[in-house]
Amino acid sequence: LEKWGRQADMRAIQEASVVAPPDLSTAYMDAALLDEDILSALTDALGNGKVIELLDEVWPAIDTKISQIRAAMEARNSERILQLAHEVKGVSGNYGSLRLSLAAAQLEREADDPACVARHLDRMSETVAQTRKSAVQFVGSAS
Repeated sequence: LEKWGRQADMRAIQEASVVAPPDLSTAYMDAALLDEDILSALTDALGNGKVIELLDEVWPAIDTKISQIRAAMEARNSERILQLAHEVKGVSGNYGSLRLSLAAAQLEREADDPACVARHLDRMSETVAQTRKSAVQFVGSAS
């Protein structure tokens, strides 16, 4: 009985110490909006004015891709969602939009789940607006 009692106690301890895994599907929301190292490297290489000019071209392209992802979601075309999410991930990462790039990467992983796609699209749209403002402020203040 003593042996079984200890085993039962050990199982209870093990079960009590089990922690639910974090929800990685939205972990990107805790990431920094910007990768300041990338933006700094761009401004050092190209100058503030050119980077702002490039960002002014990038944001409408990203907005278009997000609209295309929405259309693909409505058409239940997970392959197209995957392709567009990959493009957003790459472009946003190249221009220092860390959180948006991570969100697009998560969307790539969950492209087959319409509920997840809708959730990520809403968050990506919010993130674009926040990132656009922060990136322009960061580049404008860079010396």
